[in-house]
Amino acid sequence: MIVNTARGNIIDEDALYEALKTGRIGGAGLDVFAKEPLPVDCPLLTLENAIITPHVSSQTVESLWNIYKMAIDISADFFAGKDSPHILNRDYADHV
Repeated sequence: MIVNTARGNIIDEDALYEALKTGRIGGAGLDVFAKEPLPVDCPLLTLENAIITPHVSSQTVESLWNIYKMAIDISADFFAGKDSPHILNRDYADHV
């Protein structure tokens, strides 16, 4: 099984199609593609062992609100001189 939600061009889609078609790879879940929007004639769309979703998971009211709220929280923490729980690379931030 291969899952790609990062960047479409990191997977050779033609090779993936062949590997899925022949059973070399059991299945795939993709929501990013080398060309977006995905062309309707993309061979991956014909396979039963490929789950294809549009790359729009962040386009809900709730997820957009969470993105905006996190940005506001990070900014407020910064201007208040506080550490933000959202900063993951603290070692780097301490040296900037």
